[in-house]
Amino acid sequence: MEPTRILSVIFKPASNVEDEGRRLWLGSNIGELAEVDVNTGDVLATNNNAHLRREIVKIHRHLNEIWTIDDTGGFTLWGPDETGTPTLMKYTPSPRLYKSHTFSMVVGDELWHAAGKDIRVYHPTIDGSVNFNKHPEAMSQAGAGDITSGTTISSQPDSVYFGHMDGKITIYSRKDYTCVGVVNASMYRISSLAGVGGNIWAGFSTGMVYVYDTSQTPWVVKKDWHAHKDPVIKLHADPSSCWSLDRTQVISLGQDNMLRVWDGLLQDDWIGMNAISRVPMC
Repeated sequence: MEPTRILSVIFKPASNVEDEGRRLWLGSNIGELAEVDVNTGDVLATNNNAHLRREIVKIHRHLNEIWTIDDTGGFTLWGPDETGTPTLMKYTPSPRLYKSHTFSMVVGDELWHAAGKDIRVYHPTIDGSVNFNKHPEAMSQAGAGDITSGTTISSQPDSVYFGHMDGKITIYSRKDYTCVGVVNASMYRISSLAGVGGNIWAGFSTGMVYVYDTSQTPWVVKKDWHAHKDPVIKLHADPSSCWSLDRTQVISLGQDNMLRVWDGLLQDDWIGMNAISRVPMC
């Protein structure tokens, strides 16, 4: 029997902002979802048939909803209960996505879904009042490799950015879903993107992180450094650090099992780092 592995994770939305970050939803390789208390590690609820033995490859948060995606294109919207928080017992049947999944992200009320080089846009709703297939026709850019990552930046709310295997960054318009630009950022694989103010942070397979100023044409590299010995797996701009820690910070996760915290204002190189222990799954 195949051992259970956790493939996706997200913090559960809370009805009270002070309770944010206390519950996790975990998606497994056999289609199970579990809700876990962060402080105690207790499993509070499970749904063993959330995706009928399919790999839950991605979990997204949208307001007080949670969206889950499996490896065959299965999509489920988990809505809130009477407390205003999502529950594993309340879900909305939804149409299927395109069967393959390379990368996806929530942009406004939409799900931007990439499979290889192709991008499709969906609009999930609880009541089905909006057409689910917002822009089902595949969008792609000739000459760009498979999509690996994506982000948005607050200074340019109409633009959606995607990183590619061949080091390119493509830019799409949220208004008409057209490609409005292609940037040759590097010859190396982009593994993660994060928007920080007017800048885009890009993590690479080489372990490097580059910060691009997108307000200038062509883009200007404001800073670059060797963040990890191995590929950068994920970059995350911490949205709460400004008011909770009185600083702007960006977190990088490397394949070297290190988690590092960087100064989002680029004044200091880094704030701290922690090793991530490998925890065997039963």
